[in-house]
Amino acid sequence: MSPHSTSAPLYNGPPLDDHNRTFLEWKPLFISQADGHEFTQFYMNKAYVPSDLERSILSILDDDVQVDKLKHPKLYHVDPDLSEDGHAARHKVIADHVQSVKSATLTSETAKSLSRLRALALTFLNSSMVDSVRRLFSNIACPFTLYESIVSRFENNPLTSDPAVLNAQSQKVKYHDGDCLDTLLADVKSIASQYRTAMIPSSLEITAAEYDAFLWANHYMVKLMPWQRVTCVRLLLVSMGQLTPLPPDRI
Repeated sequence: MSPHSTSAPLYNGPPLDDHNRTFLEWKPLFISQADGHEFTQFYMNKAYVPSDLERSILSILDDDVQVDKLKHPKLYHVDPDLSEDGHAARHKVIADHVQSVKSATLTSETAKSLSRLRALALTFLNSSMVDSVRRLFSNIACPFTLYESIVSRFENNPLTSDPAVLNAQSQKVKYHDGDCLDTLLADVKSIASQYRTAMIPSSLEITAAEYDAFLWANHYMVKLMPWQRVTCVRLLLVSMGQLTPLPPDRI
């Protein structure tokens, strides 16, 4: 994106809400769109500066020198009565001044352009969340810090990364009169998906014994949960008269 762009692009897709399951759907779509706007690195690297940022500002440096000449003509004046050495020394002083003007402009414009791009990246990230989530982070003005805080809250949350917590969470999926079955099944599918991710150890630099302990402590829940939820949903449908009960030999 041009450093001189002033209009902030907005996220287009299902927003991130305060349900952990939406984070898994939101993240890849958000990053894909952020890539298209060249915002992604602002979320990954706090000190990120686009490689072409300064180059895009070079075209205005000569204009600033001309403006400075109009404002301070005496700084560019060369006395015709100076000796040859005097002329050379004077031109050296003027050249140094021109360089300082360009350097000051480059520094100032780079800072302004970088600030503008970070603001656009922040606006884009904020546009991808519902109001309730946005309010949780309303005091954060840095795109890197905001994205890091979102990931910390949702991705690194034990509600989505601890198999034992997920197992307890799965027990809370129940049907109530008026509930939408599509929503219920979406919750079941989301928890099952999170299980697969949660079953990857947080660090692969562990001993065989540690991995064995982790696997055996949690693997049974992965096997149990999907069938447990399917059975639960089936019983709900049967109780609602929308499904024929299985014969005893099929249960």
